Amino acid sequence: MNTAQAQLLRWVLVETSHPGNVGSAARALKTMGFGDLRLISPKIAGVAKAPESHRLGKRCQRYP
Repeated sequence: MNTAQAQLLRWVLVETSHPGNVGSAARALKTMGFGDLRLISPKIAGVAKAPESHRLGKRCQRYP
């Protein structure tokens, strides 16, 4: 897979309930050169803004 193909991928976490999971996923994706992490119906409002997730996943997007 080349860089252009990698940029087409979207990574999704569904009903996330812990900010650390968001941060860990974001860190792993960044390490592998990916950058599009999306949250679908997180169980906790503001989970993407929590300190644990925010410091590692500043570009994370939330979807209702």
